[in-house]
Amino acid sequence: MGWAHSVEVWDGDRLVAFAWYDCGECSMQSLIGVYDPDYAAHSLGLYTLLCEVRLAIALGLSFHYAG
Repeated sequence: MGWAHSVEVWDGDRLVAFAWYDCGECSMQSLIGVYDPDYAAHSLGLYTLLCEVRLAIALGLSFHYAG
């Protein structure tokens, strides 16, 4: 690992949110989360953060840093 990855949320063919994160040997760090303001009511920033945490658990990482 050791390079930036992304989580993306699409509404059809429209990208409405994304987050970049980086992985190390035992941890993951959120780098940036961006969402379309038209979708603010859907809490997509929190959703992408939780997707990262779920992935960190699936990868067996010990820590997730919210950035």
